[in-house]
Amino acid sequence: MEVLIGVDPHKATNAVAAIDEHGELVGQAAFPASRGGIRALERWAKRFAERRWAIEGAAGIGRPLAQKLAASGEEVVDVPPKLSAKVRVLSTGNAR
Repeated sequence: MEVLIGVDPHKATNAVAAIDEHGELVGQAAFPASRGGIRALERWAKRFAERRWAIEGAAGIGRPLAQKLAASGEEVVDVPPKLSAKVRVLSTGNAR
């Protein structure tokens, strides 16, 4: 079963959530935004044999993680921060 791992990168941490093909949350965690933290994140993700990564700001603050994953052969897509912000507004019911 394929899993999508969404990453919300910050200066100090990378918050991750994994959802399956049915939209069910199958895992979530947070890791330090350091080399060791990225290695721990990669180990955590290996539990999902088929996975894809969606990283917010993969060209910005998420770039080190996105580059490391792509270099390891992982499938990585960029989620523009403006799109993430729009989804947050729509999901709270504040958009008209």
